[in-house]
Amino acid sequence: MPDIETAPLHRRDMKRLHSRELYKELASEIRHILHSVEALQEDPQANGVKRTVNAVLEPLSQESEARIQELARNAEWDTFVIGFYGETNAGKSTVVETLRILLGEAGKLDERRAFREIQERYGLSADSLRQAQLEVETAAQACEDCTQAHAREQAEREGEVEAASAELRATASEMARRRAAMNRWQRFLALFRQDPAAAVLLQKTQRLKAAEAALAQALDSHQARISGLRDVLASRQQALDGRRAQLDLLLPHADGRIIGNGRSDFTLQSQLYRFEVQGQRFALIDVPGIEGSEGKVEQAIWEAVQKAHAVFYVTPKPAAPQKGEDGKPGTLEKIKRHLGDQTEGWTLYNKGATNPMALSAPELLNADEQRSLADLDRKLREQLGSHYARTLSISARPAFLAVAECLVPGGTDAATRDKFLGKFDRDSLLAKSNLPALVDLLSGPLVKGQQDKIMRSNLFKGRQLVHRTLAGIEGIYEDHLKPFKAELAVVVKDSTQQMDLSVRALSTRLDNVASAAVRQFIKALREDAYDYIDGDVSNDALRSYFADARDRRMAEATASLTSALEHEFASFREEVADALERFRDFANDLQSSFGSIRIAGSTAPLKLDLSQGIDWTGLISTAIGGLLLAWNPGGWLILATGIATVLLGLAKSFIGFFSSDYKKAQQCKAIDQQLDSMRGSLLEGIRADLKRSVESVESEMETMKAAMRVPLENATALNKIVKRSIDKLKLLAASMAAPGDI
Repeated sequence: MPDIETAPLHRRDMKRLHSRELYKELASEIRHILHSVEALQEDPQANGVKRTVNAVLEPLSQESEARIQELARNAEWDTFVIGFYGETNAGKSTVVETLRILLGEAGKLDERRAFREIQERYGLSADSLRQAQLEVETAAQACEDCTQAHAREQAEREGEVEAASAELRATASEMARRRAAMNRWQRFLALFRQDPAAAVLLQKTQRLKAAEAALAQALDSHQARISGLRDVLASRQQALDGRRAQLDLLLPHADGRIIGNGRSDFTLQSQLYRFEVQGQRFALIDVPGIEGSEGKVEQAIWEAVQKAHAVFYVTPKPAAPQKGEDGKPGTLEKIKRHLGDQTEGWTLYNKGATNPMALSAPELLNADEQRSLADLDRKLREQLGSHYARTLSISARPAFLAVAECLVPGGTDAATRDKFLGKFDRDSLLAKSNLPALVDLLSGPLVKGQQDKIMRSNLFKGRQLVHRTLAGIEGIYEDHLKPFKAELAVVVKDSTQQMDLSVRALSTRLDNVASAAVRQFIKALREDAYDYIDGDVSNDALRSYFADARDRRMAEATASLTSALEHEFASFREEVADALERFRDFANDLQSSFGSIRIAGSTAPLKLDLSQGIDWTGLISTAIGGLLLAWNPGGWLILATGIATVLLGLAKSFIGFFSSDYKKAQQCKAIDQQLDSMRGSLLEGIRADLKRSVESVESEMETMKAAMRVPLENATALNKIVKRSIDKLKLLAASMAAPGDI
């Protein structure tokens, strides 16, 4: 395995760059750190480690590079950017719109200019609309008055007609009654006289006709007048409706058009507004709310907070944001996630005020609100650290109404403004909203030294990205690689010790088998010789018999010993194979336990090849073959020679001088001496052969133990590479620390 600590880096160390090239250099540096495994030499073991390292680190490298590219794409280097971030319907857009008006943002000036031009061109001022409305109301009243006058005159004329008609009927009835009362003579005379009643009847008839004519004339006259007045009313109403329809032309240019209408997720895209105040350039971002349909706005939120160098967390509640429940992130977790990379964070408490009475108190905040906001500051400082500043309190809605001039006449905003301005003048209303304090902060301390703040913020965001990459690789190292290596070391130690114990046990068992075999051989040969001696045989006959018995018993002992040794060799083979299998099982179990590494949303396997191309079965067979080859049972026969000479000498020394019993005793004594000498020689020779056998096994076991240590060496090399990457990322993060950063 190559020495990874001395592998060359092939490039210079990271230098802090105070320019827009920072993120490009940062991506290159992280890529180099995480790809340092490429410096390993090409060999089978190194290739296995390289594959595993690449499987672990490549996803981290790709993820960090994607984040850096996103950060570089959204970063702002020339203008100090201030984000207004917070809960849905917190009033962020109202704050931004009011600041656009107060600080004379160029886009707002253009909008107001267009608004006034449309107003003047189409006569859409509040006064002109009120005048048109008054003219409609006057025409409608004239119609009403004329209608009522017509009704009165018609009733009067109809009364006159009814009276004339009644008088006519009465006169006619009286004439008919008088005629009915006449006798014939009177009727005859009446033919030649003029009846005064007839003249009266004629007069009454003429009066009725005159009344009816007057009624008809009055009806015609009033109908013509009413028709004319109604035409005037319709004309004036049409003119008013036309102007009201033209009010829609004002909407795109009106103050407050970016302000939500109470519907969740009114703001779906971040909008940046640029300012220049007293020579200081800065920009404000209106960020979508974080509590609506977050999937619609998450990307816009991230782009905005990456662009911002300082952020105001806008909230309508004087209370600390809460944690989530049931696995769902709450406002506090979202703030930590979105704003954790900011170098300057504030809270903007936007107190609601829907009517003038809400601002009647001498101070904007009451004691309870002040205590709650102190708790809010404490909690956010815990989440965001020393980069969090404090809370500033305002009431954005009244402030907007105080400065809004381009409102659509007759609209809700205009009506609400008139209601507030009926209680306060514009300056008093703006002062009570406390928005001037925010204006002073924005145009003064917050943007002072903005170039340093821009660099500090962008540098810190890059540093935080390094920390996230570092946290990812440290998590893998601490949770997977380091414990895997430690436990694998235990497994390797236990397995190699078991190998050593097995070899020592084998040596002991082989010695016991050899001792038993020699003991049995000596015993059997002694019994054979003693039995033969009991037959009162000569030394020559004994010598010949002893040689034959020795060879016969030697063959038997050799066969027995070989069988016993082969049995022990087979047991040893099984022990070694079992130990090896347990080692591989333990190692594989470890890989299964630690190998499912979650990286950048995907799973990477921790896979170290345990075999490394080694034929474990072949090694075992070689070891057992070495046992069989190293010991030499033919040495027994050589060691046993010489006994006949000894016996012969003994026989010549005592022949003819002693009795038969004495001779037998001397022959047995000579046999015992010879067997005792043979026992030592045989044990010494067999033990020497077995020692050579065990030494050959130990040599093969060392090869096996070395093979067992290969995965541990690979795990150690892997840990060294990853730990070196961790150390270099720490140095990189430290090199990016701006003065005062922790």
